[in-house]
Amino acid sequence: TVSPWAQLQASYADATGYPPVYPYFTTGFWQSKNRYRNQTQLLDVARGYIERGYPLALMVIDYHSWDDPSGRTYLGDELLAKPCWPDPKAMVKEL
Repeated sequence: TVSPWAQLQASYADATGYPPVYPYFTTGFWQSKNRYRNQTQLLDVARGYIERGYPLALMVIDYHSWDDPSGRTYLGDELLAKPCWPDPKAMVKEL
């Protein structure tokens, strides 16, 4: 027997659509913290996981990390400030 709650959820999903299946890499451990202040700090944390042999699927760079200390960008711009994040492409490649 299907519970009323399960039936309600199924009917809602039928009406609005089902969520996509996440890519496989997202099923592992996600590392996140309140703020990585710069690229070096983030890479040091990632390297620590590798040195200890811990699997790491994803690292979250939160919105506080986008803040530019020079004042050239604003919270929510979704830009990595050049003084703190000098080479995002190289960072992603290493990760």
